[in-house]
Amino acid sequence: MNLRQIANGVTQIVNPNTSVTWMRSTGFSTSDDFQQVPEYESTTVLANVQALSGADLQHINGLNIQGTMRKVYMYGDVKAISRPDATGADLLVFSQDPSSPPQTWLVSQVMETWPDWCCVIVTLQTDD
Repeated sequence: MNLRQIANGVTQIVNPNTSVTWMRSTGFSTSDDFQQVPEYESTTVLANVQALSGADLQHINGLNIQGTMRKVYMYGDVKAISRPDATGADLLVFSQDPSSPPQTWLVSQVMETWPDWCCVIVTLQTDD
């Protein structure tokens, strides 16, 4: 039974899925001046982007994360930073609303992970 598919079918009535570019961290390379440069593998997927609930905010309160955050449900194994694997966090690129340009969001916290889908909290990144 695919619970994600069942829940997503109902959720899409009020909150349609969004096309998201999933930038999966593959580690890093080292530049000529010995700085680590993150490397990514990109793919486009559909995801359901939602606001954080009160329980979500309470859960991440102790992580000292500030900024604009969203909860994202999607198929795949999206990851936050992993020191043992020497990989940075994955990035998701999507618009906050259909009329705005795509923005980069960092996977700050993995809330749920299952064999074929996950729920993550992402934080909006600033353009430098």
